[in-house]
Amino acid sequence: MKVLLDANILIAIEGDSNREHVNSDIAAELHRLILAVGGTPCIIDNVRDDFVRSTEKSLRERRLREISKYLPLARVTIPHDFAKLAGYKEPLSDNDKVDAAHLLAVYRNAASWLVTEDRGVHRKAQALGLADRVMLLGDAVASLKALLFEPIEHYAVESVSPHQLDLSDGIFDSLREGYPGFNRWWQTKVVAENRHCLILGSVENILGLAVLKQDLPDSGSLPGKILKICTFKISDNAIGAKRGELLLGTVIDHARDNTYDSCFVEVHSRHDSLVALLLEFGFFRIGEKRPGEQILGKILTPQLDPDPCDDPLAYNRKYGPGAMLVRRAYMIPVIPAWHDMLFPATSLQPSLFDQTYGNAVRKVYLCHSRIEKLRPGDSLFFLRTHYSQAVHAVGVLEETLRTTEAEQIIEFSGSRTVFSRAEIEHMCDRPVLAIRFRLNGILDRPRSIGELKEQGIIARSPQSIAELTSQRGKSWAQTVADE
Repeated sequence: MKVLLDANILIAIEGDSNREHVNSDIAAELHRLILAVGGTPCIIDNVRDDFVRSTEKSLRERRLREISKYLPLARVTIPHDFAKLAGYKEPLSDNDKVDAAHLLAVYRNAASWLVTEDRGVHRKAQALGLADRVMLLGDAVASLKALLFEPIEHYAVESVSPHQLDLSDGIFDSLREGYPGFNRWWQTKVVAENRHCLILGSVENILGLAVLKQDLPDSGSLPGKILKICTFKISDNAIGAKRGELLLGTVIDHARDNTYDSCFVEVHSRHDSLVALLLEFGFFRIGEKRPGEQILGKILTPQLDPDPCDDPLAYNRKYGPGAMLVRRAYMIPVIPAWHDMLFPATSLQPSLFDQTYGNAVRKVYLCHSRIEKLRPGDSLFFLRTHYSQAVHAVGVLEETLRTTEAEQIIEFSGSRTVFSRAEIEHMCDRPVLAIRFRLNGILDRPRSIGELKEQGIIARSPQSIAELTSQRGKSWAQTVADE
């Protein structure tokens, strides 16, 4: 397993000459975890160009010595077609050439993952379909901990009143920087109107914040009852472990619970990682409020969409979570231990700790099923087996991989992994089916195995993935999905 590090991650690990790097602690943790999981930290030879350009001789020589500690990947040249596919404008700048080299190495599978804090690189990774393999420091550390089965602290999202929050909390510092009148706005608008607030963490330690209010109907870009996301922020020290995905999913749940038909948010273009997250969750660009500040909207009620979507996967991405179009449905049995890690909200004994993406929307499940029929957009109903047998969770399939190579599974899973490396390697004694899916939701009322048999949905407890082929089964699947 080769983990490619960009120049800034290398500098964070090795340190600055006269001060501690802002990411030194988490970068050191990253280096430890890569080695602990049996991986190899790598540097692509193109990164030398970044250091050779330095006019300070002692610093240049020091950085070049530091590079020699890492496994080198041979220099690559950037093909015109690749640069275009990634969204680079030609001719490429010197910095773009190095960034593109990192992405090309992952694209060609010379490395399993790339770790970088450069949000522009993450945006390019999205265009290349590499979003799960190009990681921020926080996500990389969390994913490696999951591979080692080290605990990751679990945080829930809770609803609070704005007056309960202390404006001296660190999460508000960057909000004030971007909005000089923030404190006055908070007191005269948010608190005075008692706007709905969702926080990730606790009032004593706010890791994420969303401020919501009902908005007046616009000129026609969004239909029906509209929710405005006034503020959406993940604390700088909490980025990673899919916390933004968790908070956004909770915002969408809140909108559905309160019968909103659509929602929107205003985002400055410099927050490109947030823009990428919103686009992945079906938001679309409506326009600009002012130069550099985009308005992104999302339709939650498909029946009100003037441009409806009928592809099951695109449908879930555009309108979901919480909206599914069932064409083909499958029952997937999952043993309790893995079920609780995949869907911690369903656990009978919730843990204080969670795997990397237990509460995230995009997940990966591994099994030994020999089924060949699964296709993108298929509806998945996860049946907890053994004790308390019931369907608790519903998802939509994105992609599958069948292999006996652990490294291929780790690459495929990217930052969505919930299985340890040891478990993956043990499973690979025979072909493994990896299923990448989007969680549509956790059922308010689980469907017990007894109920499923009584209604004729299944005849017996499935031992492997089974398609619901009868019309009764398909109707049941759509009814459950619509709840």
